Amino acid sequence: MFFFFALVFLAVILSRLDCLAAGENILISLLCDRGVKFFAALAASLSLFLLFASLCGLPGALLSFETYASPLLFESADACGKAGFVLLAFSLIVLAPNGAAKRAGFAGVGATLEALLYPATIAALFFPLNVGLSLGLSALPMFGADFLFFWLKVFIIKEGVMPSARRVAAAADGLLRRLPVSFKFLIFCCGALLFALGLEGLF
Repeated sequence: MFFFFALVFLAVILSRLDCLAAGENILISLLCDRGVKFFAALAASLSLFLLFASLCGLPGALLSFETYASPLLFESADACGKAGFVLLAFSLIVLAPNGAAKRAGFAGVGATLEALLYPATIAALFFPLNVGLSLGLSALPMFGADFLFFWLKVFIIKEGVMPSARRVAAAADGLLRRLPVSFKFLIFCCGALLFALGLEGLF
């Protein structure tokens, strides 16, 4: 997780270098940045997952993404927690930035890194199933098959799932335009609340 958060921090800073070059206020630019909003939502989600894992005694290191891979976490949660888990996944999908913008130099590197990091995170947390063992492979062939399958999942999430989810969120925002908050923020809060309510029986 430390390595991932360091990469996210690096990507966000690099992608905002063009704002510094243009003389914009970097703090205001970062507060409005979709990558920072996604990062905040992810950090809040992982905090809930960490609490759940520690209370349930899930195997694995608390600071490892593998501990929060969806099969074990999802199966261990009650109905309320499962609903919250699904809503958190949807909210992170729609909160993720659109993709790499065509920028030059380090800003372009940062935007490209962001475009890969966010769908890869969603794939690792919410869609962690692999195919190596199912195909009867072992050792290097198994790792190779899982590696290729992982990046196939990332591509499908980035090019297929995210655009579709954003269209749903945009339509919902249009229907709920009278509300003071956006649909994305609302769905995230509902997911976090349901998942937190699922923790109540563990205390």
